[in-house]
Amino acid sequence: MTESEKSIVCDVISRKGLDENLSEEKLTEFLNDLSAKLELPGRCRMEILFTGNDEIQDLNRGYRDKDCPTDVLSFMDGDKLPDTDEIFLGSVVISVERARAQSSEIGHSLEDELKFLVLHGFLHLLGYDHEGDDGEMLGLQRELKKAFPNHFGGKI
Repeated sequence: MTESEKSIVCDVISRKGLDENLSEEKLTEFLNDLSAKLELPGRCRMEILFTGNDEIQDLNRGYRDKDCPTDVLSFMDGDKLPDTDEIFLGSVVISVERARAQSSEIGHSLEDELKFLVLHGFLHLLGYDHEGDDGEMLGLQRELKKAFPNHFGGKI
């Protein structure tokens, strides 16, 4: 499969305070840049839901039996979409409230934190699991962040 046959489109659903500077087009560009360094199964689609602590806590409780808000959850799929040749990788859910608090603690922008969480969730959709590997996913995450400083406000 050629590189031109590998791409990703993201559908963005924003329910909670997403910075208008982080558009669907910007996220798709970011994910396509990341995809150039990753193994995609072909033409892919994913969705990203930006929400708040209450909704992500409900999801965390229902799917992971953890009754607390978290920053990001990923729901892997992998089915081929009807009437297209795209593979639906799945959904990434991000708490903007949690991301805002974390960006303040870390000292970088909300946009950088949201992109970092998108990266983290995207890697989960591609099958990486930091809870079960020997640091492979977190190492790859650091490597990708360093490879694309233009997407992270120039900070590494």
